[in-house]
Amino acid sequence: MKRILIMYDLSTLNTRHRRLANQFRKMIISYGFIMLTESCYTRALKSLESCNYLLMKIKKKLPKQGQIQWLVINETAFCRMEYLIGEPSKNIELQMKGYIEIE
Repeated sequence: MKRILIMYDLSTLNTRHRRLANQFRKMIISYGFIMLTESCYTRALKSLESCNYLLMKIKKKLPKQGQIQWLVINETAFCRMEYLIGEPSKNIELQMKGYIEIE
């Protein structure tokens, strides 16, 4: 099991930039990503090949400006993440426990 983390910082200084940032956010949500924090989203996949395929699809639709990174880690490492303040969202908890189906 693999986990993709997408972290981004996109400009929202004007209407056009806000629209582009929202389009990117909606796109990754449509691909099954769940928000970890305001600009960090995650999705679990069964294999590295699935991760690479999804990342290839995302690369084709990236905005031209801003900063976007992704990191692929195994599920064990993700589950060891510690919350220093606050609690994980219910969707993240359910996904980590296997209650949300993963493609």
